[in-house]
Amino acid sequence: MTAVTNAPRSAEPAGGSVPRIGHFAVAPVTRDPERDYRAIIDLAVHAERSGFDTFWVAEGHVATSGLPAALAFLAALSQRTQSIRLGTAVITLAFENPLALAETAGVVEVLSGGRLELGLGKSNRGGWSSSAFAAFELDEADRDALFAEALERFRDALAGRSSGREVTLHPPARHLRSRIWQATSRATTAAAAGAAGDGLQLHRKALEGETGREQSALIDAYLDALGDREPRIAVSRVVLPAHDRAEAVALFRRYASTRVEYYRRFDHTRPVEEHLIDANIAYGSPGDIAEALRADAAARRATEILFSIPLPFDAPEYRDGIAAISRDIGPQLGSSARARAGATVS
Repeated sequence: MTAVTNAPRSAEPAGGSVPRIGHFAVAPVTRDPERDYRAIIDLAVHAERSGFDTFWVAEGHVATSGLPAALAFLAALSQRTQSIRLGTAVITLAFENPLALAETAGVVEVLSGGRLELGLGKSNRGGWSSSAFAAFELDEADRDALFAEALERFRDALAGRSSGREVTLHPPARHLRSRIWQATSRATTAAAAGAAGDGLQLHRKALEGETGREQSALIDAYLDALGDREPRIAVSRVVLPAHDRAEAVALFRRYASTRVEYYRRFDHTRPVEEHLIDANIAYGSPGDIAEALRADAAARRATEILFSIPLPFDAPEYRDGIAAISRDIGPQLGSSARARAGATVS
């Protein structure tokens, strides 16, 4: 991957290479978390066999999502997979003890054979994490300061320092400092991630304005601060592959009406097409989806695209979607996922 410079930024992947293909799982809050966790693990195995590079899981506390312990989950997942990289997207640092987090990350790194990626963040805006801040007895208005302090302490902990004292971590975790990613929707944080040499993670949808355009500006801020170091830019996108747009709409409508606990944010009084567009979900044939992603100013500059599919994890069409991303969509974006399929040991 070629180093970037401060020359004008192109629309090509920031590192001058094809994007890696990842999967991003956000567990819902349902009555059967055991079923959901097992289904996500099975999907990770399937994604690895299909040639995906990475598998990421979201974390959310006090039922803001269905998974409050991403590293514990990845420890289990590491024992069912062999080559796919495993990431958190993201751990909210304000809710963590940085030293304990560094130790836990070191254990997962060993169990996974060196496959851990650490996505860290401040929490989602828009009131999404307000209940978690209240539960942890923190002021959400302090989220920026809390993140900055916790991130500095976490870097120190990985390096073997805590409160100005030398500490010994076992297993050692110093090398994980190069696996940190910062998730953000703000240019100042994107620039801070670049200045630190961290990776940049971008959400599935911008809160203000057109997602690709708004996030492309964040990529500019990141690259300007990064200098000549290798960029790591992960863009999350939701896609719904099918034979065509009509079939994709029918598929979403069927599951939204029969598995309602997975679709709590879906307004059943609105047309499905409106929801898909408003939620920034690319849907239809693999060609339709690839065309939408090529038109996405941020996605086409990413070094990694993290795909989600808006279906229940145990739906058979979800596995079909994983195959479509690897076989049909990824190659249209320049990914070599199809060539890697089958390279893992079953």
